[in-house]
Amino acid sequence: MSHVPSYDQLREFLLSYFHPDWDLDAADPDAVIDEFLAVEALERVGDVRRDAQRLLEDTPDESALQAVLLESGLSVSPHSDELAQQTWLQHVVVRLAPQRPAR
Repeated sequence: MSHVPSYDQLREFLLSYFHPDWDLDAADPDAVIDEFLAVEALERVGDVRRDAQRLLEDTPDESALQAVLLESGLSVSPHSDELAQQTWLQHVVVRLAPQRPAR
């Protein structure tokens, strides 16, 4: 029996912050991510980032990524311009990266 990764932290983030009415709470997807960064602990942010990175590594093909997300009941890309889900999820990983202090 093969083990299928669950990506629980990413799933919770997407369901909590990118619910069907997310656009009523924020002007754009980056504002949603900003809210997440403002209210969640650094450990939680790191957990979500690791899950997103692992999902991208586990499913390097766009159609495979879409299949995994659909099976989980998740629609990742909240953009109306139909941005590829891999591209959007990569953007999320970058946005959730620890910020280095300015010198």
